[in-house]
Amino acid sequence: MPELTIDGGPRIRAGLGDPGFSDLHPPAFCNPLAPPGERYTAFTGALLGLLNKGIPDGPELLTFAQIYPRLQYTLTSRQLPRPRQQGSDTIAHLALTRNLAYTGQGGTRVFSERFTAIKTQLSNAQPAVRLAGVHAMAGLTDDWEENRQTCVDVLCTYLRLPYDPDPGEEADPAERTAYRANREVRHTVIEVINAHLQADASVSWHA
Repeated sequence: MPELTIDGGPRIRAGLGDPGFSDLHPPAFCNPLAPPGERYTAFTGALLGLLNKGIPDGPELLTFAQIYPRLQYTLTSRQLPRPRQQGSDTIAHLALTRNLAYTGQGGTRVFSERFTAIKTQLSNAQPAVRLAGVHAMAGLTDDWEENRQTCVDVLCTYLRLPYDPDPGEEADPAERTAYRANREVRHTVIEVINAHLQADASVSWHA
């Protein structure tokens, strides 16, 4: 039976006898880094976050070989030390956990349907519908790693669309209200993108 442990190193290990072993842990020369106010060290937090959220468009079962690159990207994109992986024989193909983001063979189709529906929202004449579309696109961008840049491009394209200038304080109240509503949608797009480019973003949109 495989034996899995996460110790104070922190470290995750699977020992399988003949198939070999795998050891996943922070660099030996680094002390564990715990972000201010966080319960776990950066390594443990990133690993648990990956296991709890899964890998969109990934297989039903996640192996060491699939987990390590994602963990490495998560940590290095936050300017944190690169984790180390040691293994032997066929241990990299060991199914460590179920992929909680697994959607089956129709996963890509589901993402594509969401994308099409959200684009329709973003072109709606009503600002409230477009605002909901901005948040929906942000959620899809987080979930759909394979086409994350495409989703970000849609939001950026929205910002490049022509828009009516401020009509001024003397304008008709209905015109002022419409201007403020449209401005709120644009500002929300900017805020959403900016939040996902920060170092502490839960999902980074950096290319």
